[in-house]
Amino acid sequence: MFSSNHCRFFDLFLVILFTPFWVSLTLFCLFAVYIFDGKPFFFMHKRVGLNGKIFYLYKIRTMRLNNKGVNEITKVGKFLRKASLDEIPQFFNVIMGNMSIVGPRPMPYEALNGIDKDKIKIRNSVLPGLTGLSQIHSLGVKRAFEEKLDLDILFAKNFECKLYFTIILKTPKTLIRRFINNKTGDTL
Repeated sequence: MFSSNHCRFFDLFLVILFTPFWVSLTLFCLFAVYIFDGKPFFFMHKRVGLNGKIFYLYKIRTMRLNNKGVNEITKVGKFLRKASLDEIPQFFNVIMGNMSIVGPRPMPYEALNGIDKDKIKIRNSVLPGLTGLSQIHSLGVKRAFEEKLDLDILFAKNFECKLYFTIILKTPKTLIRRFINNKTGDTL
């Protein structure tokens, strides 16, 4: 049986193993944001985690407030989103124990309204992740929320070691497909 303790061990092992890579990428992205868009570098957003616990998710800022008070994606931000590079700071969320490498993407707090409470309870019975079953089934185009929710629930109900590592191994191909097919930089 693959437990959350095993998952935590593998999460920390992978984060530490790839620290030079993800820290270097983060610094490069922060430099690009600073050169083209200025400060602040990071964006924090309230998300729902394990068992409904609220935490702040870290991202590299990809939006700016225009003169009409509306957020708009920056040119650098569009690229960062397409390449999923804006998500790299979430390795800090993994270190802090708010997230896992693998699990359902953490849901925005305000998105909980109108969703079946039983489905949310199942979905939130595992740590949210950087990548997950829903993400590796993405073709790089917009999908219905229900489709993603059903895959998240399937993951939560079938959480095991083999699935954890299968998702990790399939994620690079998914990121490439998303980069090629995502023309807008929108979240898919």
